Amino acid sequence: QRIYTQPDNVLIVLEPADGDVFTPTNLDAVEFTTAEAWKLPHSIRVDSISNFQNTYSEEDDLIVEDLVLGALAWAPEQVEAARKVALAEPMLLNRSISPSSHVTGINVTLQMPEDEDVTPVVVAGARDLAARIEARYPGTNVYLTGQTMLNNAFAESSMNDMSTLMPIMFGVIVLAMVVLLRSFSGTVSTVLVILFSAGTAMGMMGWLGMPLTAPTASVPTMV
Repeated sequence: QRIYTQPDNVLIVLEPADGDVFTPTNLDAVEFTTAEAWKLPHSIRVDSISNFQNTYSEEDDLIVEDLVLGALAWAPEQVEAARKVALAEPMLLNRSISPSSHVTGINVTLQMPEDEDVTPVVVAGARDLAARIEARYPGTNVYLTGQTMLNNAFAESSMNDMSTLMPIMFGVIVLAMVVLLRSFSGTVSTVLVILFSAGTAMGMMGWLGMPLTAPTASVPTMV
């Protein structure tokens, strides 16, 4: 990563209700998603079947153009021509389009700043885009994945665990102490030791400048 770049990306997967990407409406959804994906925070590249640079020759001319452009007004033969190219292109098949053409992916490459955690901002933008796509094209399911979504999932899961599993854990500990020790002072003393130990560990992490990540967020539970 230091030599080249970080592999941050968001993959937007479109699943049309009719199970076929290659219809004028569904291809228009791909075009819309591709155009809007450029507006995501820190987006530097968007790859899809719509902006794939299709190259072909006409007599002595070599023509390079987007594979899908203005598909909403396309005739059936134009749609089938695009399908034929996409399913025969190794750079697209099993990458941006499935062999059965039932789903397609729009990959957004991101350049994240090194001195700032902007993952939640990017994820919020991607989720907003997914909601707009589903509202604009009813019946189309939108799925979000990729490295950036995965990184955010770790953080969200940790926060959810801290808000649910931590209280449950302390509740079980207190209940076990009451049952096993049968002593109010013993129970309170044990709970205070746990709280002070976890608090000291987290406080020391803060003073030492250690970032709170998905793995380190489980420190209180381990302590």
